[in-house]
Amino acid sequence: MYLTRYRGSHRLLLVFALSILDERYAQQERLFAGKETGFEDRELLLMRLLEDGEGDAAGGPASPEAAASARREYGVEGGRFAIALVGKDGAIKLRADEPVAATEIFNRIDAVPMRQREMRERDGGSH
Repeated sequence: MYLTRYRGSHRLLLVFALSILDERYAQQERLFAGKETGFEDRELLLMRLLEDGEGDAAGGPASPEAAASARREYGVEGGRFAIALVGKDGAIKLRADEPVAATEIFNRIDAVPMRQREMRERDGGSH
């Protein structure tokens, strides 16, 4: 699948919805508003995978085919809202069928040993 190209370099936060009109999708977007720095600090890419093809994947459009492929790969039924946090190792770290606060996602990432090592390395070993 095309998302495997990010393995080892980025964490992925996949947001699945039918369209931008899905209320849970809109709520999820509100929860992420203003949190760009937190995403960047954690090397976390937000990927909107909408069945109607209006979403994006790492800045570019995600086709309905790409969204369908991701749904199959991550076991998300068509028409359903879901989020999946995928670690740099490709494993799912969090999965939810309802919107999740950015702080909860960040806390989950920050608790992982790889992230703790990244923070120590960035701070020059001061942690």
